[in-house]
Amino acid sequence: ILVISGGDGGVVREVLKHETVEQVVLCDIDEVSPSAVIRVAKIFLPHMSKLLESPRVTVHIGDGFKFLAEHEGTYDVIITDSSDPVGPAEALFEKPYFQLLHDALTPGGHISTQGECMWLHLQLIKDMLKFTKEIFTNVEYAYTMIPTYPSGQIGHILAAKSPGRDLKTPVRDVRDCRYYNKGIHASAFVLPEFVDALLYQDRDIRPVFGRELKALDNEPAKKVLLLGSGFVARPCAEYIVRQPENKLTIACRTLSSAQALAENLPDTTPISLDVTNTAALEAAVAEHDLVISLIPYTYHADVIKAAIKGKTHVVTTSYVSPAMRALDEEAKAAGIVVLNEIGLDPGIDHLYAVKTTDEVHEKGGKVSE
Repeated sequence: ILVISGGDGGVVREVLKHETVEQVVLCDIDEVSPSAVIRVAKIFLPHMSKLLESPRVTVHIGDGFKFLAEHEGTYDVIITDSSDPVGPAEALFEKPYFQLLHDALTPGGHISTQGECMWLHLQLIKDMLKFTKEIFTNVEYAYTMIPTYPSGQIGHILAAKSPGRDLKTPVRDVRDCRYYNKGIHASAFVLPEFVDALLYQDRDIRPVFGRELKALDNEPAKKVLLLGSGFVARPCAEYIVRQPENKLTIACRTLSSAQALAENLPDTTPISLDVTNTAALEAAVAEHDLVISLIPYTYHADVIKAAIKGKTHVVTTSYVSPAMRALDEEAKAAGIVVLNEIGLDPGIDHLYAVKTTDEVHEKGGKVSE
């Protein structure tokens, strides 16, 4: 048996309950760093980690990918006890890794890998099942309940090289268990209807909420240009694309900055734009219905001038400067709205002004201009 990751020893503990198991190899990538699971488990989870000292267990510290590639056709069972697909662990949820698992198995071998949460990652599970079925002849999704995990549930991708292997039916009792039994095993494959429909019937019957629900209204598209790459730019972009009719362009001086801000945002296009280039600024602004300027306030007047020429509405977070105020009549003549002072500092000032005015009125007073 090969266990990839799982340095806390929990999986090894369960594997050793099977008397037919002759050898367990644990391959974990790190034992030295302060966050190393094996080292920390020895301190805080000794009841599990002590089993790593069993004569049936061999601990290998190294890269699981490299280890699999060096041990083709070796193991009867491979279990991957990985973290979620974030950062380096993302590779453990992709097809090349599953091909390595397949190739490291004996002819009748099978695998079990971390299969994510059906309440949170259903599309990922569907994608994993699809490519796993391209490698293995026998593939199933099962789940179990673990209160400490998000939504209290985690899944398993099970696969066997042998097409005749029945993964759903347990073949023996397992001793010394507090949770697992044959009934739990069998029921782990009984999925909620919305899960079964998507994974095995290619039907999505889940209710539609949020952005997807709003998209059903078929509102006319609105094109929004966001200028700037500061800390507030990403939250602003996320807020804009909540509305499915908004098509966002993020413009920064460097394309890489715009691309980083636009990552994973729907209907968002990153571009490189030098706002000191008047012609380029005017062209970009004219292509949009609204421009949100989060660049330094000294450039706002230039942005407003470009917006007046392109008849594009403007939003800024800054106080109104004399140069901006001087463009008021031109903005009115162009038929555009230039909304300013909605940033943190101006916003707090305005809210406190309203609050103070209300308090004066409540006491019968008047506020003079």
